[in-house]
Amino acid sequence: MVSEPAGRSGLRGSLEALLGVPGVVGAVLATDDGLPLAAHVREDLDEEALAAAAAVLGQLGAKASANGGLGSLRFVGLDASKLRFMVEPVALGHLLALSDYSADVEQVLPEMHRSALELDEAARAMEDSLAADPAAR
Repeated sequence: MVSEPAGRSGLRGSLEALLGVPGVVGAVLATDDGLPLAAHVREDLDEEALAAAAAVLGQLGAKASANGGLGSLRFVGLDASKLRFMVEPVALGHLLALSDYSADVEQVLPEMHRSALELDEAARAMEDSLAADPAAR
């Protein structure tokens, strides 16, 4: 399933790039509250539940990293019985990549990071646009 609010087609491109990595079966951009901003997942996967999982994993990873004196979170992963969850924080919330176990994490992580940088750039551009034209809010 591919869904995304109107006017956010730039977000979809970053998610689709992740799906180009062999073994990646889904990607979700979620807010800190666990709401999906954009998703590209298989029909049998629930994008709202995945968005909530992305937020929870990202928040738990960030707290554990900070409380352990380990610095800021760069990535958190969770291996479930059928899929691997990989979460990276972004300005808009959390980026989740889902993969099966055929995916090479060493290929997925660089693409996730590139996608995260693109999403952060898009968020800055949106903020700049809103700051330049307050009536657009």
